[in-house]
Amino acid sequence: MIANVKLDLPTEAAFIPIVRRQVDVLLRHMGVSDDDIYRAGMVVTEACSNVVQHAYSEPGQRYQVELEYYPERLVVTVTDFGRGFDVCSVPEPSPGQIGGYGIYFIRESADKVEFGNPGDIGTKVVAEICLHYRSDEALDFARELDQAG
Repeated sequence: MIANVKLDLPTEAAFIPIVRRQVDVLLRHMGVSDDDIYRAGMVVTEACSNVVQHAYSEPGQRYQVELEYYPERLVVTVTDFGRGFDVCSVPEPSPGQIGGYGIYFIRESADKVEFGNPGDIGTKVVAEICLHYRSDEALDFARELDQAG
């Protein structure tokens, strides 16, 4: 693993772009393709937005985001301890619908995604994005960092 970033955040929408920016800066610095940076940003944004909008009924709660960066993949884990939900009960969005696209976008943007519960309550989303690089040199550098770590 090259980097492991763990964030403990308040359920305030203002923190979502900060998390997305962390992902963007890390992957862009390492030479990851723009498409993969976009997909990773979409996953983080939608997973965090779902927590902020749906996980808790009372303000002042917190959630965790973990980014595990390996040369060939980024694993994004977003965990809350709110009311939880059954992902199978969430309908596919309809064309023209306003809102309700979060899980759809996560599934479409990630190469692999799992929805679960971290315990008796809450939701845990684990999404994996396979990474491609803008150059062979960037990939070689990522592999060197992984070996050194």
